[in-house]
Amino acid sequence: MEKSLLFKCVFAAAVLIIAANVLDNGPVADTPATFHANV
Repeated sequence: MEKSLLFKCVFAAAVLIIAANVLDNGPVADTPATFHANV
C-alpha cells in the first residue's frame, strides 16, 4: 500500500515537471520559471 502511494507521488511529481517544461513556452511561463528556481 505504501509503495503504491509513493509511486503515485513520484508519478505526480514527474507529471508536474513535464507540464512545467511544456508550459515554458506558454502564456504561464512565469510559473514554470518559479518552479525551476525553487528546485
